[in-house]
Amino acid sequence: MVISVIGLGKLGLCTAACFASAGYRVYGFDINKVLIKTLKKGEVPFFEPGLKDLLNRVKNNLYVTYNIEEAIEDAKIIFIIVPTHQIKMGLLVMNLFLEHLTIYFPF
Repeated sequence: MVISVIGLGKLGLCTAACFASAGYRVYGFDINKVLIKTLKKGEVPFFEPGLKDLLNRVKNNLYVTYNIEEAIEDAKIIFIIVPTHQIKMGLLVMNLFLEHLTIYFPF
């Protein structure tokens, strides 16, 4: 089964790597081309204990791209993991999440 993870920040990249380590073929997408190039070189742009080793182990199951069509083409499950911000009283601001929905899934 193919899983797509949209948003490869700390949470998204860790999520993608964990699914890949479970044997799933995972496509990770991010709009940040510098991040994608960094990941394709085998580098991790932030510190997360054990992540670099995990990424090295799953490199045959985890594909990173900034091409949304490639990332979701064969996906059976799509996770959108983008920043959500809190305002007063713990309410979430969902505009970035909703923006991703309307851009990548315009129906």
